[in-house]
Amino acid sequence: MADSVSDRSLDQLRTLAQAAVEQVWEKHRIRLSGAGLAPLDEAFDLDLAAASAAAGGPPPQAADEDSREFLIAACGAWLGNWAVDHCGGDWVGLHEPVPPRLRVGGRIFSPIDAVRRILHRDPAAIRCVDLERHLRAWQAAAIRQTEEYLAVNRLAWDRLGTAHRFTAGPEPLTREALRETALASIDPWLRESTLDGRDLLCLAGGGGLHGPLYAAAGARVTVVDLSERQLDHDRRIAESLRLDVRLIRASIDRLEPLENASFDVVVQPVSACYLPDLTPMYAEIARVLRPGGLYVSQHKQPHSLQTEFLPRSLDPATAARAGTPPPPAGGDSAVPIGFLVTVPAIDGQRLLPESFPGAEAVREPGAAEYLHTLDALLGGMTRAGLLIEDLREPPRGDWLAPPTTAEHRAAWLPPYLQVKARAGRAGEVQGPE
Repeated sequence: MADSVSDRSLDQLRTLAQAAVEQVWEKHRIRLSGAGLAPLDEAFDLDLAAASAAAGGPPPQAADEDSREFLIAACGAWLGNWAVDHCGGDWVGLHEPVPPRLRVGGRIFSPIDAVRRILHRDPAAIRCVDLERHLRAWQAAAIRQTEEYLAVNRLAWDRLGTAHRFTAGPEPLTREALRETALASIDPWLRESTLDGRDLLCLAGGGGLHGPLYAAAGARVTVVDLSERQLDHDRRIAESLRLDVRLIRASIDRLEPLENASFDVVVQPVSACYLPDLTPMYAEIARVLRPGGLYVSQHKQPHSLQTEFLPRSLDPATAARAGTPPPPAGGDSAVPIGFLVTVPAIDGQRLLPESFPGAEAVREPGAAEYLHTLDALLGGMTRAGLLIEDLREPPRGDWLAPPTTAEHRAAWLPPYLQVKARAGRAGEVQGPE
């Protein structure tokens, strides 16, 4: 049903866009074409000049207002379709009770409202030629991101291959101790059924912290990671403990070495944030999972990535009236009350290390990291045919920790989302639109 509604909406937008072409030609003898948006500005300038000339005359009739609203919708539809054809845009929000939005390079805007602001002489209006420059710049930035993220992140994670925060230490456990540790420490969602004999894919799981653990728990493990140095840790531990772990260097959105329906379980530690676009990744995960296969993933919470690391504060008296918990004994007399959102919610936007003071505490140094909205993280998962069964925010917060620490911030902003999903059974899986 939703697809049929979208199809009808797109048909209506195409009809409106054609009406704009015809109306602008009949009224001004200006031809709208794929060459650019400048002709639209010419037509609007003539419309505004005519409106100014008629300003001292009788008030406009209702029919005139209806005609102008139709022109706004038609020209907005034409502008949007032009951006789809020439700037890689796509229509979104076709079912919402607002004018449809267009997404270009991860940025969302309303072409119909952009036209309305011009014809209503809104001070915030942007001329169409300037909007065209924005659209082309957004598209170019998105293309650059797709070209840079692999090289940047491969180098970053090779450098991080020596950091024990992300890798196993130099002295692995014995095989027996590792199996006991594995069975005790693997996620409860994975313990709901045995891993013995299961084909398990660990995505972005290099570093020796994941693959050998699942292999010791009885799974047949394949580890995919972008960094050869991270995979070296898995290789060292697997050889030391005589564990059979298959290692593949690849990006998690490019799993061509893996066959269709070849895994019972896919486990993905935090890594989606290193891709500018999640659609190919989810399509690949859905492809390699067997029907009914389990997908357990962890992601950085988008609101946490958008928000400053250091809290804003109130004096104790004001905080008490607001009901804010007091600081720990011996702590700062100022009471943290919240965190300022400083990064816009643009899906696929690269997060800069200097986004806000303290940003390095929630980033990996040197890596290209991207913000993803809940629509991309969760909606993208379901659109790929992965059925969400459970979701949780791992408890990392500590109200009593000092206000400038990650633990205290996590009491306000859970830093992670953990998702349990399952591949649709035969006949249920739908590929991405």
